[in-house]
Amino acid sequence: MGIWKQYSDGKLSEIGRYEQGKKTGVWKKLNGDITLEEMTYEDGLRNGSFMQYDSLGQLVNKGIFKADTIMEQTNPSNTKSAMETMPSVIPCPDNQGKLDPCSEKLILSYIYQNVRYPMEAKKYDVQGRAIVSFTIKKDGHIGNIKVLRGLCDPIKEELIRLVSTMDERLDFRPGTRDGVKVDVNYIVPVKFSLE
Repeated sequence: MGIWKQYSDGKLSEIGRYEQGKKTGVWKKLNGDITLEEMTYEDGLRNGSFMQYDSLGQLVNKGIFKADTIMEQTNPSNTKSAMETMPSVIPCPDNQGKLDPCSEKLILSYIYQNVRYPMEAKKYDVQGRAIVSFTIKKDGHIGNIKVLRGLCDPIKEELIRLVSTMDERLDFRPGTRDGVKVDVNYIVPVKFSLE
């Protein structure tokens, strides 16, 4: 654990903290006294708010990462903005441009109620956080399932099984952009614990 600093041409260019060999907390990229970027990390992944600035220190972009994927972002200097809604599980409300906590809760409830902890993973005491991504398609079905962090092959297979059957039990309302239904990628961290 400790503070990490990087210098370029004798000037501090990046600063942040490592914990157990992984980036954690707020990391900053600098150009002299001007902050160019602030990024929040958790367990080595971009997870939380971020802000990006131009060379004069003016905010040009900000948003939120979850499990290393942008979930929300706004460009304050952009005058034209599209009307967006994120996908949601029916009966949860539509959320414009933001993740829906109701849908996230229902998705995680489905996963944790239906997960079958693989015997091989139990045998070798495999535990930790796995991450799965998938697309909620414009027809409300699930597709493009990828395990981004799987801990071991049996856990990867279990995540794929769970997500591939999720749209049989949950009804998804697709995301939209300017009123047109669109495919939207979704990332879910899943904790595997033998407790």
